[in-house]
Amino acid sequence: MVECADSRHATLCDADSRGFIVVAFCSAILHHWMCKIPTEVATLTRIRALKMIDEGILITQVSKLLKISRDTLHRWKNRRDHTGDVKARFGYQTGYNHKISDMEEFQKFIDQNPGKTHQQLADLYPVEMSAKTMGVWIKKLGYTRKKRASDTKNVMH
Repeated sequence: MVECADSRHATLCDADSRGFIVVAFCSAILHHWMCKIPTEVATLTRIRALKMIDEGILITQVSKLLKISRDTLHRWKNRRDHTGDVKARFGYQTGYNHKISDMEEFQKFIDQNPGKTHQQLADLYPVEMSAKTMGVWIKKLGYTRKKRASDTKNVMH
C-alpha cells in the first residue's frame, strides 16, 4: 500500500488479487477526475465492468465496487449484447441551432427595414423567432434601438 505524498487528497494505491490497481481518492478529487474523464478511460471502465459481470460477479456488487448505477451497467450490457460495441455513442449532440445562419443577409434585412420594432422585424423575417430573439441578434450586430422620448415631470402632472 502506497500513501499519497499530498495528505490533502489522502490517496491510497494498491494492487488486488486480479492485478487491478486500486486507487482510493477523496470524494472531491474523484468527482473532479470523473467529470473530466476522457473517452478512452470511459471505454476501458465499461470493458472492465462488463468483464467483471462476465466473470460471474453480480451486477449489484460491480455497481458498488465501481460506483456505477445498476441501470447504467444493464444499459452497457444490453448495448454490448445487441451491437457488440461498448463505446459510448457520440455525434448525436447537435447543440443549439442558431436562428440566424447568415449574418450578412440578416444585416441587409435590418438595414432595409429601419424604424420597425423588434416584433415587426420578427414578423417580417423569414425565420420564425420572438421579438426578444430579434433584439438579441440586432444587438449582436452592434445596433441600438432608438429610445422613445420620455415625458418630463411637468407634463406628467
